[in-house]
Amino acid sequence: MVRAFFKFLVFLVGATVVIGVIVGLGGGLYVYFKLTRDLPRIERIGDYQPKSVTSIYSSEGVLIGEVYDERRYPVEFKDIPEVVRHAFLAAEDANFYEHPGIDIISIARALLVNLRHQAHRQGASTITQQVVKSLLLSREKTYERKAKEAILSYRLEQALTKDEIFSIYLNEVFLGSTAYGVKAAAQVLFHKDLSDISLAEAAYLAALPQRPSYLSRPENRKEALERQQYVLRQMLRHRFITSYEHAQAIEEKIQLYAPDNQRIFDAPYFVSHVVKLLEEQLGRKLLNPGGFNVYTTADLPAHRVAERVVREGLREVDRRRGWRGPLAKIDPGEVGDLLDSQIAGNGGSIEEGQIYRAIVASVGAQEIDVQVGDHKGKINLKDASWANRLRTDDDRVTSISLNRYLKPGHVIEVLLKKPDPEGGKTSAVSAREFEISQTPDIEGAFVVANALTGEVKVIVGGYDFSRSQFNRATQALRQPGSAFKPVIYLAAVSRLNYTPATLVPDSPISLMGGNGQIWSPSNYDRKFLGPITLRTALQRSRNVVSVYLLRKVGVDAVIETARSLGITTPIPREMSISLGTAEVSLIELVRAYGAFASGGWLADQLIIKSIKDRHENVIFEKRPAQKRVIDENDAFLMANMMKGVVERGTAQVVKSLGKPVAGKTGTTNEQMDAWFIGYTPEWVGGVWVGFDVKRTIGRLETGGKAAAPIFLHFMEDFLADELPLDFDIPSGVIPIPIHLSSGRLASQNSEDAFIEYFKSGTEPRSSGEDIEIPRDYLSGEEF
Repeated sequence: MVRAFFKFLVFLVGATVVIGVIVGLGGGLYVYFKLTRDLPRIERIGDYQPKSVTSIYSSEGVLIGEVYDERRYPVEFKDIPEVVRHAFLAAEDANFYEHPGIDIISIARALLVNLRHQAHRQGASTITQQVVKSLLLSREKTYERKAKEAILSYRLEQALTKDEIFSIYLNEVFLGSTAYGVKAAAQVLFHKDLSDISLAEAAYLAALPQRPSYLSRPENRKEALERQQYVLRQMLRHRFITSYEHAQAIEEKIQLYAPDNQRIFDAPYFVSHVVKLLEEQLGRKLLNPGGFNVYTTADLPAHRVAERVVREGLREVDRRRGWRGPLAKIDPGEVGDLLDSQIAGNGGSIEEGQIYRAIVASVGAQEIDVQVGDHKGKINLKDASWANRLRTDDDRVTSISLNRYLKPGHVIEVLLKKPDPEGGKTSAVSAREFEISQTPDIEGAFVVANALTGEVKVIVGGYDFSRSQFNRATQALRQPGSAFKPVIYLAAVSRLNYTPATLVPDSPISLMGGNGQIWSPSNYDRKFLGPITLRTALQRSRNVVSVYLLRKVGVDAVIETARSLGITTPIPREMSISLGTAEVSLIELVRAYGAFASGGWLADQLIIKSIKDRHENVIFEKRPAQKRVIDENDAFLMANMMKGVVERGTAQVVKSLGKPVAGKTGTTNEQMDAWFIGYTPEWVGGVWVGFDVKRTIGRLETGGKAAAPIFLHFMEDFLADELPLDFDIPSGVIPIPIHLSSGRLASQNSEDAFIEYFKSGTEPRSSGEDIEIPRDYLSGEEF
């Protein structure tokens, strides 16, 4: 009986164990399948394409801008220095190359430490687990997620090599200060390439993953350095470094730089336009993850000249408008604070061409004593006579006397008057010569392109990108005024066979509009010259002649001509477009003029030459392309007439360039916009000057006065080494001597003989051409 009971008991225990094992296995399998049924696929990491920086380069190969969501520069594992690898292993996972993705010993050790201190003092995530956590799972802290993390870590270890996993980690890890990955961190924190960092710097990087946002802040640098020393001790403990190397690293003083979020390094308006084009070309989806190399047409030396001449030109226009008065008046006790801020703002030195705030120290009859930071200087009142015209807040000008108006304590803006003999910078010396200045409130834009290839070399969209990122060269639509007239003249030359010597009426005109209103356009000078040649009308920018030509050729024909020149903005079917009321962007008007310069070929606008992906595969490439849009004879006639605008017309200021240049000025009603578009046989450049919110620039501020000088000063530098090549004369054009005023034939010996060019068969008769004035020209006919 006892024996039977004992056998039954053994059976019962065995059965219970078997059932328990089965139930345990079943439960375990159930939990496992429940955990793994919706796990991310490991293959996603095998195709790891981290978010990274898209780099933008100038035509010289200089980095000028970056685009990124996460500032990361992926680097291959073989290019990561051993000292960096060892530092991160010591800090994060010294047994990385031994465990299968989960370090049981580290987990046990961390558990004991946390229990002993009754707090979470130590973690136990391996590098593999951190990769899984970063790329495959959320960061929620639950037991279920930790279990999934362990399973995925084991699977990842089976799918990838240790080096591949470690490489992903070192490229993915966030290290604060906008830096993702070790290469970005080396550049941001140390301004060094990853290959150049020291042991101490590598340990500093490895110290950051624990709390990157906190430890990377300048105010927490002491704690970051304490953590760095812990990393160095761990490296010594695990024999990654020797005692000597440890001692040397402890003593090393690390040069750390403040976080810099700058993404544009040069030619800011050009770069901002490239970013816009990239978004259109690639879309935000491809820009993130990014990793592209973008090669552009930007010419950096030309940009620096352009930015300088635009600023100088706008300052000159601003001076003519009058002085806006002191910025502020401060009490003597506040002077020190302002002087200190000036020193910090200019690095202790002053440079030619830069505007600085200055404090008026004393005012005399002939000069003013001022101080900029720790630089004392003087302003000669004779050089500041322009500032005796004070422009008030309501845009009125009153006369003042500076030596009576200015008081000690006034804060004004000044420029260094004379360049320093050492190269434009000066240290604190006894006295410098300054001139009174002010930051313009007027804006401007400038574009330069190669007329033959369409390559845009310069885009300056405003006075100062840091003040306003709005790109007036590409984004602003403004009325071009008379700068639109060449489109109308081209239509007359190509469709009506008008010649430069054709007589046209510069006479009063009144037209009835569809709204029943009488429209009586006038010329800028309110005068009428009577019958004049087409050349003279363009040179002197006669408004009523443009109205006459528009009526002759037709509004639709002019719109078609504008479209053929690449102008895409809306153009209303109204007679007022004869005066340039249809708004355009500067960059498209520059492209249109390029067709005149290149003998009738309109070049595709070229800004982005090529784009390569992170594997150096070319995914986009654009080569120069052109199409003929103007007959070469008509293009030459237009260029030759627009040379007259520079030589004898409204843009004579450009004549001092001493090279063949054609172009056209533009000024809108109330002098709200000033334009000049000029070109040589190869280069075309356009300038716009005005206010963002439309208001008058000044009563006499025309395109020839406000805009053309900027073009001139740029081209003086840009074309300094180029030969003065003239426009090619087509075989279908013949030279004929005429009288410039009447357009009639003249002998070559006549004192006023002028060699004019005509398409063969359109040359004038010996008796001269009679002007045709339609009967309805002055009748007020409805249009």
